[in-house]
Amino acid sequence: MPLFSKKTKDKLKASAFSVRLAYILGAFFGFLLLFQMIQFYQLRDKLQFLDGLQESQSAVVEQVSLSQSYLTQFAMDLNQIRAFLLLPETDYDFANLGEVESEVEEDLTAQIFELVEALGAAEQNESYYNNRLSGVQEYLSVSESFIDKGITFDSNGVESLEGVSWVISDEATGITLLSIDLAYDAELSLTHLNGGDTFSPEIEFSDISERIDALMMELDSFRESIADHQKAITFLEESLFPSENIQNYLNSHQLTLSIREENDSTSSYNLSNSDGTLLASFTVWKGDVSTKLIIPNSADGTAEDTWIDITLDQSGQDLAVSSLERLLDTRTTLELKVEARRTELEQVMKDRGFISTLEALGLSMGEVVEEEARLYYSIMNREGEVLRNLVLDFTTGEVTVELPETGSSESLVMAISTLQNTGKKKRSTYLV
Repeated sequence: MPLFSKKTKDKLKASAFSVRLAYILGAFFGFLLLFQMIQFYQLRDKLQFLDGLQESQSAVVEQVSLSQSYLTQFAMDLNQIRAFLLLPETDYDFANLGEVESEVEEDLTAQIFELVEALGAAEQNESYYNNRLSGVQEYLSVSESFIDKGITFDSNGVESLEGVSWVISDEATGITLLSIDLAYDAELSLTHLNGGDTFSPEIEFSDISERIDALMMELDSFRESIADHQKAITFLEESLFPSENIQNYLNSHQLTLSIREENDSTSSYNLSNSDGTLLASFTVWKGDVSTKLIIPNSADGTAEDTWIDITLDQSGQDLAVSSLERLLDTRTTLELKVEARRTELEQVMKDRGFISTLEALGLSMGEVVEEEARLYYSIMNREGEVLRNLVLDFTTGEVTVELPETGSSESLVMAISTLQNTGKKKRSTYLV
């Protein structure tokens, strides 16, 4: 007879299988737990490394900031020392301390293309430059345009940081009549009394030489213009400006006349009032040698200026003085502002709408009172008591509101705000 029944044997087999399955699952989950723990510790190490790196970067940034502060203070102290030693101050800029420009790696093919293009352009530019250099030097050496012109020049030219220049001067006076400038980018310029010409590198030198020939034919005219220009300068500086009429006019209006200011086309003397506002200028043109008194008609340029031709004789002197007296407004900006405010106040006081508003409120305006430094109108109630004074200050051009009891004043905006807050805060003195 069998020891175990078939049913019992089946149960034992199932039990053994369950045990083996439990072992397998336990081993699997144990391995999975171990793997997760290893991943966890690796991740923790990475986070600790990143935290340390961030702290290190923060420390570096803080050190750079402190260094900027120390260096800036040091620079201020150093400039104080330089000032004490009567040396010019230096602008020390530490704003970009610690910043590193990251290099961007460009495509090698694009860089090679760029190199070849730049090389070709440089070769072309050098070719243009050399051709023009030799062209000008040869032209000045052999051209018949320069014969018997009474001029001096160096056909080789003078080299500088910008290029090569040739100066053609009047032999007798040394005054420059024509200058030729060749820049290293092969652009060539001609500068003369009537202006200038510029030629790009692509223009043939034969075209340039034709223009130089034409200018050489004008050298005598240039000499005459220069002489006439100097004559006009002499008249202004030695006859017109020192004259009694001009000096009396300048002194009575506290005006100043600047020294001569030069540019390529004009010589000018600027006339300004006591606050530095430009009122007019005496200008001599170098090309046509006309002498004019120019009076701006508006500070913002919206109106055309007045141009008056000045002849170099007594009639021109008389015209200059009479024109200044007739046309020039010598008032300062402050004086113009005060006048504008005064006019506006007068218009308000005459305005029918304003008068009706006063009557409806039971108020009235007192007569205008003008003192040395101010002008004021009194605002009164029905009983004739002065509630406020509207004051125009001649020293500032501002209109303020004054309390008659205390003499204290405030701006119109503040006075309006104070009155509008009546009953909301401390009781106002208005209509008490």
